[in-house]
Amino acid sequence: MHPQTEAYWGNVNPIGIRSCYDEGKRASETLMMDYHRQNRVDIKIVRIFNTYGPRMLKNDGRVVSNFIVQALKGHDITVYGEGPRPVRSAMLTTWSTAWSG
Repeated sequence: MHPQTEAYWGNVNPIGIRSCYDEGKRASETLMMDYHRQNRVDIKIVRIFNTYGPRMLKNDGRVVSNFIVQALKGHDITVYGEGPRPVRSAMLTTWSTAWSG
């Protein structure tokens, strides 16, 4: 089960606070696809999300670091999402680089 399908094209605010991040991803994928079409070479577009690893900061506000800090402090664990079965996934950084290579 995945929260959204690959057919979903997204909803990007081009002038919002996160626009440089969102539009940067879109621009890089567009450039890669243009390079692929022009030069007929194989490419891979990998959308890495919710990664964690040894150099994470404990206060970076991401799901995995929040989970670990809350567990170590003996606090209740925050489960993000809505509905009876919120879905989250996380990937170790070394797994994501090995998988995408």
